[in-house]
Amino acid sequence: MADQQDEAFTNIAQTLQLLQQMLAAQAAAPIAVPAAAAPPAVAGSTAVAQASAPLRTSWAGVLEELFQFVLLIQTRAAEVKWDAPSPNGILTYGTNHLLSDYHSISLATLQAEHTARVDPRAIQNSRCLYNCLASSITGDLRIEIFGQPGNLPTHGDGPSLFKRMIDTTAAASLQVSSNAIQDLLNLDPGDYKFDMTAVNSQIIGLFTLATTAARLMPDSERCFYIFNTYRKIKQPQDFVNWTNSKADAFSEGTLAAPAGTPTLHQWLMTQAALKCRRLQADKSANHLWRTTTTRQDINGDFVAMIAPILAAQKGKGVDKKGGKGKTNPKTPATEDKLPPFVRHFKKPESEGGTPYVIGDTKTYNTTTWHFCGCPKHRSNLKWHTHPTADCKIRKAWLEEKAAAAAEANAGDVQSEIPIEEGSAASNATSGVTALLANALSMIGDDDALHDVISEALSALHQT
Repeated sequence: MADQQDEAFTNIAQTLQLLQQMLAAQAAAPIAVPAAAAPPAVAGSTAVAQASAPLRTSWAGVLEELFQFVLLIQTRAAEVKWDAPSPNGILTYGTNHLLSDYHSISLATLQAEHTARVDPRAIQNSRCLYNCLASSITGDLRIEIFGQPGNLPTHGDGPSLFKRMIDTTAAASLQVSSNAIQDLLNLDPGDYKFDMTAVNSQIIGLFTLATTAARLMPDSERCFYIFNTYRKIKQPQDFVNWTNSKADAFSEGTLAAPAGTPTLHQWLMTQAALKCRRLQADKSANHLWRTTTTRQDINGDFVAMIAPILAAQKGKGVDKKGGKGKTNPKTPATEDKLPPFVRHFKKPESEGGTPYVIGDTKTYNTTTWHFCGCPKHRSNLKWHTHPTADCKIRKAWLEEKAAAAAEANAGDVQSEIPIEEGSAASNATSGVTALLANALSMIGDDDALHDVISEALSALHQT
């Protein structure tokens, strides 16, 4: 009995010793920490849905909007790798790119490539492009392709659908190309408020429409049309000088784009946009932008310059005695009762076109109207029912002219229409007055421009 107990104690002691050894070994061994789980990859179905989603802006087949629509496709292609190298990519065919050289790629070529395509990723890309385009076209273009049984696509190939869209809108036709060339020749930066980025975008869009399989547009020709547009800007002189220097270098064959620039015309447009932004940011120079030097354009510049003054004058309201705060008594109803010649400065061409003179009269609705050439009348009126000799405004104007002539040179143009001393606008508008008065002396017989400047001067005197 005692021997059995001793044996049991011995076994228990050995077991405890073995457990101690096991625990010591576990304590000495490092604790295995599981690695951080990698972020889950985007599911394939989600990627396909993103690639197939409609573009931000739809296209109804309007040719003027084709370039912007192609830009959206290019952006999507870069995001989802439609333009990847072969065998995954679906936009390159030999040396031609579908989105820029579609005029040189036939529908038969695209359909043959679709039939021969075996790469799973390329097949998926083609289908995604098809879904994207199909959900991004509207209007007549969508009706013609998907609303007529004969035009329904026979397979879901994206490049083939894009080519069918181009052919349906005749975007690559010679007629469209001819119209685009004419638009390039007539393009005026002033129509885009001299925003060179907008001008360049319009140029690139017209380049897209002007290029066809029968009429490719090389880089040198594109530079020609760019210079033709930029040279229409006549002011500021800094930009004129920049354009002339680049054009001269181009003609001499010394103008070259830096290394890494795709084409010379793209580099040229980028530099022009930077030049314009620098000039427009220089507020101290106060650059005046103009595309022509015709009287019509100068008229527009003066109107823009004095528009705030005229608006302030109209809003403030001045009565005949110069009092402030009163409404202008010349209501629309009163304007309707005035004769059509009330602002005419010279006779119509049928009567010789010569300027009216003091003493000329006209009869309108049994009322006799007398010509008065004083530019200080409100609303630039030239004819009045009272005799010219009784016009108090004209008398005051003549007295001011005489006083101003005694103080300044008789030939000083600024003395033609002086500003009353003490006027609230005399200091703020003296420079504008001088400029307008100088222009008034140089416009000759241009009756329309004379009326505009005279009205501006009259408003300045009343402020």
